[in-house]
Amino acid sequence: MNLETMSIRLSIVEAQNQKLKRTNLVNFFLLLALLAVSGLQYSGLDFTSGKVVSAEKFVLKDSLGHIRAELTNTQNGANFALFDINGVPRAALAVAEGDPGIHLYDQIGFRQVSIGISKNDPSLTFMKPQGLQHAGLTLLQNGDLGYFQGQGSQSNQPTPLYAYSRNGSTIQANIF
Repeated sequence: MNLETMSIRLSIVEAQNQKLKRTNLVNFFLLLALLAVSGLQYSGLDFTSGKVVSAEKFVLKDSLGHIRAELTNTQNGANFALFDINGVPRAALAVAEGDPGIHLYDQIGFRQVSIGISKNDPSLTFMKPQGLQHAGLTLLQNGDLGYFQGQGSQSNQPTPLYAYSRNGSTIQANIF
């Protein structure tokens, strides 16, 4: 073997060595990625479909770390709440024991208005500033309009309630 032949062989071996180093580096990162994915799957998270993320609670925070929305799951149903900058609930969409409802809250966090369906009867309820039921309407399954005046009422005198039908005739009911 002469010097020129050895030089050529050395160049070939160095090129093969560089190729082997690159292959080993790629294999290392593939193995690392495989271990990371395996670890995430072992932890109970499913990233294989790319379509589903599961949790019992989701919290949305603003850039300052304040909770602005929350989606929670309970034994009785689910709740989606929206909060103001002070962390006070201002609106919620809930399903409790199969009955859906929309709730609006004042600046202190007391519920003031609820729209919902309870036992298949739709209702609209108004509360006093302390969150106590004050008055409401419900449409019963038989088609009758139900009405009530709840806790904290000031008077037992009937209050007229007017509703207008599509043909323009007036219907009057008394609520207590």
